[in-house]
Amino acid sequence: MNQHSEERSARQDFGKGENVKLLAYRLWLARRDRNVSGDAKLMVEEPFAPVMPLLDFSKLDDVIAAANNTRYGLAAYVFTNDLTVAWRMAEGLEAGIIGINDPVPATPQCPFGGMKESGLGREGGQEGITEYLETKLVGISVAAAS
Repeated sequence: MNQHSEERSARQDFGKGENVKLLAYRLWLARRDRNVSGDAKLMVEEPFAPVMPLLDFSKLDDVIAAANNTRYGLAAYVFTNDLTVAWRMAEGLEAGIIGINDPVPATPQCPFGGMKESGLGREGGQEGITEYLETKLVGISVAAAS
């Protein structure tokens, strides 16, 4: 991921994505990439890393289109003080989990799952239990007594 964003002349502000060895674990330092192109791997794949690409937009519709320009849709995050922007983003983003001013919106009692190639169905919450239920339809016709 580092090499690809650097090839797209992204500027890394902190952490520089160094791979740090700590005991038997590998950690990625958080990083923020500026000036990432819209077709960079970081923008179209599903990174499981603490990275935040920063792009400039002048229209909210362009932001939504860029965010949805991927085959994946597990989670999306929006930080805004404008409730109109929050609702437009929540309605327009193609993600199973959306945090508005909330970096950790998922909880055990809420349905967890993605859209597109990030998964079908939900775990947790009322929606998650339906996967384990067997629905049965019984139709009974009762003839009128004579």
